[in-house]
Amino acid sequence: MWKAMTYYLFKLRFTSSVHFGHSLSAVSLPGSEMTFCADRMFSALCQATARRSPEGPRELCELVQNDQLKLSDAFPYRGEQLYLPRPCLEAKAVRDTDAADRKVMKKVAYLPLEQYPAYLQALSGGNPLNPKTLLVRFGEETTTTRVAVSDGEDALPYTVGQFRFDDGCGLYFLAGLETESAFAPLAEAIRQIGYGGIGGKISSGYGGFALLTACPLEELGNRQAKLLTEALETPQAAFWISLTTSLPKDEELEPALDGALYQIVRRGGFVQASGLGGPHKKQAQFFLAAGSTFRHTYRGDVYNVAPKGCPHPVYRYAVPMFLGVKQSWLTMA
Repeated sequence: MWKAMTYYLFKLRFTSSVHFGHSLSAVSLPGSEMTFCADRMFSALCQATARRSPEGPRELCELVQNDQLKLSDAFPYRGEQLYLPRPCLEAKAVRDTDAADRKVMKKVAYLPLEQYPAYLQALSGGNPLNPKTLLVRFGEETTTTRVAVSDGEDALPYTVGQFRFDDGCGLYFLAGLETESAFAPLAEAIRQIGYGGIGGKISSGYGGFALLTACPLEELGNRQAKLLTEALETPQAAFWISLTTSLPKDEELEPALDGALYQIVRRGGFVQASGLGGPHKKQAQFFLAAGSTFRHTYRGDVYNVAPKGCPHPVYRYAVPMFLGVKQSWLTMA
């Protein structure tokens, strides 16, 4: 299953507030998450390629299914520091911990990349990390009230959740490519997506971004890039952390969940297509969240989640990108 790839970093600086609807329920408008899953970027890429060619989405899907393209979820950055999802792991060592520290640690969803090995070692009995240094602000979630007006109808107010990043903060994601020639068109498509925006309510100006960085990881030349590259390129590991909210194929599910620690998230959304008479819900699925940990890797797939009667396929990306945790990470002081 393991295949050599070159990994690229795409760093996004948002020029407006974003709306990434909560995935816990079908009602996502009143709230907004800070980050988005890989299936959202893949959907935006499908739309961008469809504008150039009707065959664009199918060709993009084939790249993924032929192991020529992989995407991670989007994760936050602050300045030059990249963050990764806190892994689903149990502490192997029992220690007395202050109740206030435990409360703070429950709020920590993302860890600085450079402290990932130290966090894993702490779970195995090494020196504990100070939770207060791990709880970082990236921005603020707020709500705004808007009014829907239809001909002959009363004005109907509704609430939209939004997240605004602080200065110097934003999101990044990783892409694995089999061939170097695929990088330039992918980067250009992402730039084009930034002009129109990503996420919900883009027609109201949400989700616009500038592509701040687009380069191979190895060109960064810092410790973060070295750690990421080593973990992404290793074919052998003590265990694996998924960087993508994804779903195994039916035949992969049982072995993938053997010894795994994971969280489940709902993936839904809407599709607008001629012939449907307005927006319709995509088929909902339940995925394994980024940060889930596995003893066995899986391949996943791109699923067709078009609603009944849709005249074309609607693709949902569900292929994982795995971070291989080597034994050296677990014993690093």
